Amino acid sequence: MRSRLVLVAGAARIASMTRGFYTGRLSYWSLVLPILVLIVMFFYIPVALAFFWSFFLERPFGGGSEFVGFQNYGRVLSDPEFWNAMWRTLIFMVVAPGLAIGLSLILALAADRSILSVRPRETSSSGPRRLPERRSAWSSSSSSTLFSASSRR
Repeated sequence: MRSRLVLVAGAARIASMTRGFYTGRLSYWSLVLPILVLIVMFFYIPVALAFFWSFFLERPFGGGSEFVGFQNYGRVLSDPEFWNAMWRTLIFMVVAPGLAIGLSLILALAADRSILSVRPRETSSSGPRRLPERRSAWSSSSSSTLFSASSRR
């Protein structure tokens, strides 16, 4: 009888855990609505306004604006400097994440499988700790060279 009570109590506990804490639609919207407002306010509205303003030529110093349609786009797309910048950006977008992810993957595999020898791993992990030692050794050797050069004069 006791084991049956424990089983029933355990099943009720599992059922209450799977039901979830927030059960009503109002509670879901109260959690989602603030972030939706922020996304619309700081992403969608500025993008829409920038697209709208791209069809106008704004006169400097508050002289008003003139509707030019697609002339702004035609001027930008015919500019060779724009295409140079576009190609540099495209190369950077492909190469930088590829190198970062590739190097991270290689280092993670090396750490996981112990492919690298112990010496490079020790050097890379203890480099910042040994920097003051190296700096003091460099400064003492340069100062001794400085003093020996001044004593020769």
